[in-house]
Amino acid sequence: MAIHFNAGVYAISLLVLVYDIYKVISGEYTKSDKLYVIGYLGVVFGWVIYVYSFLTDQFSLMDVYNYSSRSADILTKLSSSWSSNGGFIIWMTAILAIILFVNRFKRLSLDDRFELGRIRSHILISNIVIILLIFAIYSSDAFSLMDVAPADGLGLNPILKTFWNYIHPPSAILAYALGLATAIWAFSGVDEGGTKFLASFAWLMSTAANLLGGIWSYYTLGWGGYWAWDPVETGMLLPWLVLTAYFHSPYMGKIFRKALLLLTGFSVSFAGYITRGGAVSPLHGFVGVSWTAFILLIIGLPFLFYALRLLRVVDYEAFFSSVKSSYEFSMNVTAFSLIGIYLIAFVGLSVQSLYLVFVGKEIRISVDYYNYLSFPLAIIFLAFLTGCTLDFIYKETRELVKNIVIPTLFISIVLAILTWLGFVAFSPLSSIITNLVIAMLLPYAVVALISSIIHLLKSIFDKLYIKLGLRLLHVAIPLMFIAILLSGPFAYNQAYFKNIFISGEQPVYISGLGLRIKDVDFKGPIGLIALPGAEEIPHAPLVPEEVESIIYLEVVGSSKVIPVKVRFNFGSYLRQMGAIVSEPVVVDNGFDHIYLVVSPNSALDLFYFYGKLINQYRLSSDNNVTRNIYEYILILMAHGLGIDPNKFINDTLVWSPDNSSLRSGFIANVKVVPKVGLLWFAGALLLVGEIFTIFIESPFGRRFWPNEVG
Repeated sequence: MAIHFNAGVYAISLLVLVYDIYKVISGEYTKSDKLYVIGYLGVVFGWVIYVYSFLTDQFSLMDVYNYSSRSADILTKLSSSWSSNGGFIIWMTAILAIILFVNRFKRLSLDDRFELGRIRSHILISNIVIILLIFAIYSSDAFSLMDVAPADGLGLNPILKTFWNYIHPPSAILAYALGLATAIWAFSGVDEGGTKFLASFAWLMSTAANLLGGIWSYYTLGWGGYWAWDPVETGMLLPWLVLTAYFHSPYMGKIFRKALLLLTGFSVSFAGYITRGGAVSPLHGFVGVSWTAFILLIIGLPFLFYALRLLRVVDYEAFFSSVKSSYEFSMNVTAFSLIGIYLIAFVGLSVQSLYLVFVGKEIRISVDYYNYLSFPLAIIFLAFLTGCTLDFIYKETRELVKNIVIPTLFISIVLAILTWLGFVAFSPLSSIITNLVIAMLLPYAVVALISSIIHLLKSIFDKLYIKLGLRLLHVAIPLMFIAILLSGPFAYNQAYFKNIFISGEQPVYISGLGLRIKDVDFKGPIGLIALPGAEEIPHAPLVPEEVESIIYLEVVGSSKVIPVKVRFNFGSYLRQMGAIVSEPVVVDNGFDHIYLVVSPNSALDLFYFYGKLINQYRLSSDNNVTRNIYEYILILMAHGLGIDPNKFINDTLVWSPDNSSLRSGFIANVKVVPKVGLLWFAGALLLVGEIFTIFIESPFGRRFWPNEVG
């Protein structure tokens, strides 16, 4: 198979960085050496070439053929460039190369002999990570060319054709790159202040990636949930947990905190390994094991080994000496509880991955494993989160435990007993254990929220506006816990879905909201794609990528009309990835949501609509080869539906939007998800609080409040 010339660009970068390593190891490296510039800028140039191939429809590149199409808009083409394994790593490598290059070009100095060893270590680790990432790009087939360039591509997976694909993957890529950069800084010991600042950005982007991923799955996938402990989302959670623990451990000493930053580097690599083939991910569609995944894992292993080495020499006396102070002890306890949750998630992912690698089969870890094992650690975290905010009232730990922790425990036990006896049911269709977990956690979350609000108000009254960002963070976290406890069981428990039939006659009432069909519209063809194998048949016709139906639901008693879109994507049908994409409709009812999805069984009209278009192309074509290809598509669709091909072809001729079955009604899967709007509000507070905190810690923020920032 032919290889794109971009492989040579990365090869040059690799050789230059290898030579740079040789210069450092041999002791010949001097401040005047600038050859490394070619290495790092070559990585960025290779990224530009790769992205340009998508923007200019160069379908000879296999990644462009598999993930893009000529009819896609510019943003969709751009997002297609990070949708493949190779594209994801190319983007991450470019961002990391820019960070490392800017730091080395502007900040590193050889004037201080004491710093010389650290700078050499920094250069070695930086180059090695970039070199391994380049090897990961090679292993992902990102440079493979088609034998004959097709006229068009297969198009992007319809689930990825969403606004969220423009912002969630970039935030995840930035989180990974910043996490690796933070670990490199910590490993080499250069610029401790800069390391903390990088860690803040890494935490911000990790938070954004997790939140945006949850929103994406909730508003796009149609299963009604935002979190299912899927391997990819669990992997993305690992860097967030360890970075949050880092910011909660200032009283554990520099060695312990350095170990956590190194663990961040491993967590990023492990998350990349899981995402790119280290486990089966039902929600994300990634399966199997790949060399790309293993190379990503190899990048993180040195960070893990060094972190474990540091943890062995940590003086844990700092933890025991903090017992008296409510603030210091609470900070340490919350940090360790987060590390405990991290270990639970890591073990679960490791079991899934090891089973896949050595047995070759998928093993699924129940959400109960994560939820129930994390439960006691979550209680500890919430219980002592109050100590991080009420230290101005309770100076000593025993006062905090006596006045807050134990009374809240009593309330939790009473609520749990009432739940056990059946007087309280937070999630009626969930198990009793799930309800008991909610009963035990909810009082602690409420108390933590109240204490955080008190702390926020105190800062406002004391005019400590400099602390508002941190105070908002502490308000957002317990608020998020409350939202998850109240909405989570309804979100991931599919038993809450009810099948209802919605027609244009009598309205159907859902939580007091009356709905009925006002109109149905069909749109298409939308876009064009090439058939698989088109590289072998250069003159094969292009076919429509999608058709869609739009059901307009009338809200009884109001002028509001809700559009419900259902799409048939032929590219996904060929890939056997599910041709019907029903975009969920979310109707706000305060913080509660009514969640509605059209059943795929009600989307048969789209098959006939698409088939009618293909049949019209077939009948109007004068070329026998073209006619045969169109007929093959119709036969393929008929077999997929289990219908006789001749009958299907004849039925498409008489089908029309006016006699579509959707006009008489459709089956919808509906459920109510309570308090989920509260979760998105808490997430927004979390991001705003961290952005404000980063601003305050920036050089500009220090100039703005020079006497208050420390």
